[in-house]
Amino acid sequence: RVASQTTAIEVAEKQLRRMVPSLPKHAIVVLDRGYDANWLWCQCSGLAIGVLCRLKTNRWISRPAPPPTGKKGGPRKDGAKLQPKDASTHAEPDGMWSGTDDKGRRVEVTWWKHMHVKQARWLQVTVLRVVRPHATNKERDPRVSWFVWIGDPEVDLAQIALGYVLRFGQEHGYRFDKQALLWETPRLRTPEQFERWSHIVAV
Repeated sequence: RVASQTTAIEVAEKQLRRMVPSLPKHAIVVLDRGYDANWLWCQCSGLAIGVLCRLKTNRWISRPAPPPTGKKGGPRKDGAKLQPKDASTHAEPDGMWSGTDDKGRRVEVTWWKHMHVKQARWLQVTVLRVVRPHATNKERDPRVSWFVWIGDPEVDLAQIALGYVLRFGQEHGYRFDKQALLWETPRLRTPEQFERWSHIVAV
């Protein structure tokens, strides 16, 4: 639950810190656009996890700063910007993968490495674009999705990007538990009672 004196992002950060010691090595946390926040990204970078977060299309991400020109004035701290919704800012990517998903449908993954946000230039991220030509292009089934990866930039980025779909099975599972199986309906008195009721719902 998110109390009135805090935010969902702050609650998520506290939950992650408690969870990380129990997670296996190289665990990946998958976040939707509601967690597109510089502060949370910085906090997660200090944890022993990878983070894949969906990007808002109006978000600006900067490329590495160009080398000093030798002219008067301080050197530039940011390179050219990339904004998902503005194709003219995409320029050449650092890599691309084309193949099929688990259901044999065509997917293209493109990535830009060593990017950063102005408010946290020390934090390097990788920007990913996933194109699914078969999608209906509705809000819950977009043809083009953008993500930021906070973790090892040398991992299999295509596999990381394709893993985002695993989130939907959990999200819709929780929704089904609440709407059809009355998970939230009983007014139980203790955490132990609610945990027992959760096991019954799951069964």
